[in-house]
Formats: sequence, structure tokens, C-alpha cells
Amino acid sequence: MIMKLCKYILLAASLLAFNLGATAQSRNSYFMEGSYFRNELNPALAPSQGYVAVPLISGLGMNLNSNFLAVNNFFFERNGKVVTALHESVSADDFLGKLPNKNKLAANFNFNLFGGGFYHKNTFWNFGANLRSVSDMNISKDIFTALKTLGNGTYDLSNTSLSTKEYAEIYVGHSRNILDWVTVGAKVKFLVGIGNALVDIDQMQATIGREQVAAHMRGLIRANGVFINSSGAKAGDEISDEVFTSGLIFGSYGAAVDLGAEVRLLDNRLRVSGAITDLGFIGWSSKSRLEANIKGDFEYNGINFDTGEADIKSESGLYVEGNTGKGYATRLNCALNFGAEYNILDDRIGFGLLSHTEFCQTMSFTELTASANFRPLNWLSATLSHTLCNRNRFGVMGFALNLHATGVNFFVGADYMGLGMVKYADTSIPRNMKSTNFYMGLGFGLGNKKK
Repeated sequence: MIMKLCKYILLAASLLAFNLGATAQSRNSYFMEGSYFRNELNPALAPSQGYVAVPLISGLGMNLNSNFLAVNNFFFERNGKVVTALHESVSADDFLGKLPNKNKLAANFNFNLFGGGFYHKNTFWNFGANLRSVSDMNISKDIFTALKTLGNGTYDLSNTSLSTKEYAEIYVGHSRNILDWVTVGAKVKFLVGIGNALVDIDQMQATIGREQVAAHMRGLIRANGVFINSSGAKAGDEISDEVFTSGLIFGSYGAAVDLGAEVRLLDNRLRVSGAITDLGFIGWSSKSRLEANIKGDFEYNGINFDTGEADIKSESGLYVEGNTGKGYATRLNCALNFGAEYNILDDRIGFGLLSHTEFCQTMSFTELTASANFRPLNWLSATLSHTLCNRNRFGVMGFALNLHATGVNFFVGADYMGLGMVKYADTSIPRNMKSTNFYMGLGFGLGNKKK
């Protein structure tokens, strides 16, 4: 029973880990006029020319966003050596004092199937299809407390949750000038649900003492996917591997929109913009919905010396809820982006500020990124940035480079790159970097460049 319970929880967690493969967005591209990736952050921001995005090579990278995963939080210098936070020379106060009460982790994945964009007169159109996955997790601080101070005491590991969603999207976007100094844009998306999972641990307590070890867990797992057939599941049944089908069951669909605008002032030197992206939902089919209660109880009261047997009581499992046969809807992880840039030297240098707020399923987070943007040539752009929020220290920088010569569009960028290093096992690793983002892509330019 315990192994089966762990298997389903690890299955959901593995989807989160899979999301570290690639990300659709690099926020360093927001102020880069030649990059077509900026359109994903604001549909009003069209690239300087049309493009064709080639599958596999149009976007590769990785993304992980957290408020606690810094090397400096888990590795410490003691007597000239670097040790882990669990080493006896590191006190509980030194380790736990660096961690927030709510430890947040988010990741996303986007695989471009095809895409392109073109100008028709003074309007820009783009289209494409993507496979997407978004995940986020809340981790109780007491989990780290238990790891560090495991011994006599009671640990409350409640309020831990994980959410992941996988879907395909087909989109059509459009941007145009409604005034000489105002551009608006919109993108409409049709969605096909592939998988959705929520693991919500309401109660999880562990008591560890010399005479007794006990654990108690209650929570909820809700899942839906093309690989699940819940038609035979009844309330009160324990979930078995039979609910996973070898075929595919489609029937979960949704829709979303991106809306954005840009205003240009002071003879185009000041540009202010804003957008909301992924405002929408997916309706998940009742035929492939599975909802279950998590039940886990364990109690160890020592050894009975009369019989020589350990006094252990254990019960765990996943039991089907009564409302399994009903469909439901979930919103997407929508985001708000607000940017402002002031340009000097005939648009060759710009100073930008971008606010990004993302509303995930189990949490939300806000980042503020300051950047210096350089355009020395008509076909070359570069950016240096620093994200001020997300508990980042100064010295965690970002960069991007975009070559958008005639016929080719190449972009490479990274956010949250830590400059301060520490050596562990003869390897230098960033000290203060809590998040990481690396992205590169190659597309082909079409048509004449637009200003």
C-alpha cells in the first residue's frame, strides 16, 4: 500500500521535473525588437520582420523558478571546507534561518511544433502550434526542519501541494497600429487537454520519539488525462493500475487569449507597454477524471519482548471519491507583464524595467527586471539585466543576444546567472542563484524589416 501511494505521488512529481527541459519565454527578449520571442510576452510587440520557426531548433532551453534553491542556502563553509546543510557543524538556526516559510518552485515547458509570422501592409499576423506543460509546487518549511533536526519531536509537514498541467495549443495572433503612437495586439488559442494532476496534502504530521514513531497523512489527488479511463471506478474503491489505458481518450478542450498594447511617447524615446497572457481555461472530460483521497497512517510502538515482534500498525492507500464521474475546468497559469523603456542615442541604447507576475495553481510570484539594451547595428541586439525581486541578491545577472540579419534570426539568452562562485568537490558552482533560465532558438526571417 505504501509503495503504491508513493508511486502515484512520484508520478505527479516527475511531471514537474520533466518541465525543466525547456521554456517558451526569456524575459530578456521583451525589449529586443528583432526577436520574435517577445510576442509571447506581449502580443502587441511584433518582431522587426516576418519569420518561420523551425521545429526542434526554434527554441531549446531550461527554466526553473524558485525562492529558496540557492547553493548558499544548502552549502556552508566550515574550517576552510564546504559542507552540506545536514553536516553536524551547521546549526539548525544557520540552515533554517535562510529559508522562507513557504518554499515555492515553478517550471514550464514549451515545444514548438510549427510557427510563423508575416506583415500585411502595416499589420502583423502570426500563427503556430505548441505542446505546453506548466507545474508549480509549495513545500512546507517543516520538511527541511525534519531533515535537519530529526529526533524527538513532532513535525507538521502540512500545506504541501503540487500542480501540473499538459496541453496542446493552436494559436493565431494579430497586432496593428490604431494610432501612430499606439499598437494593440491579441492572440486567440484553441487548447486540447493532455494531462492534469493536483496533489494537495492537507494534513501530514510525524512524531518521532524514543518509544514511539507515528505518521499521519490526509490529502487529495485529482488527475485527468488521455491515458486514464475512469469509467469503471466506483466510490470507495482503491485505485489500481487498471485505470491506466493503453489507448488515448481525448475529450478535454479549452480556449485562451493574450491581450497587449504599447504606447510610444516623447518622439518614440519612451515606450510603455502591458499585457495579460494565457487568460483562459481547459474543461476536463468526465470520462478520464480520477479523484482520490490519500490515506496514510503508521505507528511503531517498539518491540514486544514477550513475542519478539515489533508493534507496528500501518494503513495507507488511494480511495476513489464519489464525484469521479463529473467533469471540471481549470484555469491556465496566466501572467501580467508591464514594461517601460527609455531610449537614447537614436534608439541605439535603451534602459528598461519589466514587471512579471504569474498566477500559478498553488501560488503566485512577481519579478522586477531592470535591463540595459544595446542595438549597435540594425541586425544585432544585446541585453544585460538583473532581476530585483524573487529574493535575488545583486550579482545574479541575465544576458541575451539576438542576430536578426536578413534571412536568419538567432537568439540566445539566460536569466538569473550567478556571478559569485563557491567550490564544492573541486567544482565551482554559483553561490546565490535561486532560479535558472537558459534559452536559444533559430528561425528564418521573411520579408523586409519594419520599424
